[in-house]
Amino acid sequence: LSMSFAFVCMAARWRSMMPSPHHPPLGELTGLICAGLLLNYAAPGPVGEVGAAWFAHKRYKLRLEDSLASGVSARLIGLMTTSILGFGIWLLFPLPITSELESLITLAAILIGIGGATIALIAAFPDWWEPRLLSLIKWFPIKKWSQKLQSAVQKVTAALVRVLKHHPSRYGWAVFWSLGAHTSVTIGIIFAALALGCDYNLAGLAFTYTITTASAVLLFAFPGSYLGWDALFFGLLVSTAGIPTADAAAIA
Repeated sequence: LSMSFAFVCMAARWRSMMPSPHHPPLGELTGLICAGLLLNYAAPGPVGEVGAAWFAHKRYKLRLEDSLASGVSARLIGLMTTSILGFGIWLLFPLPITSELESLITLAAILIGIGGATIALIAAFPDWWEPRLLSLIKWFPIKKWSQKLQSAVQKVTAALVRVLKHHPSRYGWAVFWSLGAHTSVTIGIIFAALALGCDYNLAGLAFTYTITTASAVLLFAFPGSYLGWDALFFGLLVSTAGIPTADAAAIA
């Protein structure tokens, strides 16, 4: 139940970034979120994002670019919150990290914290960032992909600007629903650990989830990206949450 509620929160986050007057039913939108996530098991991550956007476009008569831009901007806010949470946990709480892995995990936490802060700045000042991102994309070696990336950046920026100008409170709601989703999944992981009767470090467990989720953006380029997510999640459960190997494998 706790894990499933996270999908409802993701749907609410997406809806909060949609242009007015579109206000799809939360239950239906949750189904579209799940359909997109299922696509990610068999195809690269962007296929899942585009698939969910296309479903919403057809079902609710949203323009496809608005549907896609609102979904991507909602995901960016989710990525921002989990990155900042992961860095904050690493900064404020002692974690049972072995000396062999301490420098590697420290580097990962710092890089993810910087990434989260960067996304926060992009979300807050999209007009300022857009030309700079476009100038970087122009150097991309494959011209066809470069043009598609430039178009995507422009559409997402337009969606962010529209929300900032006309519905700034929706940013707050998107952050709120992101925190709800992350909390729901973390509680679900805690229930799994309790069911197995294993000891765990609470801060380390939350750090494991947030860092794995923040890193997942690098894995979405590959089919079956959740296998990479599971492997990283398992490794961090052992190295930062103090969970025995067999229990960590069962939880993952």
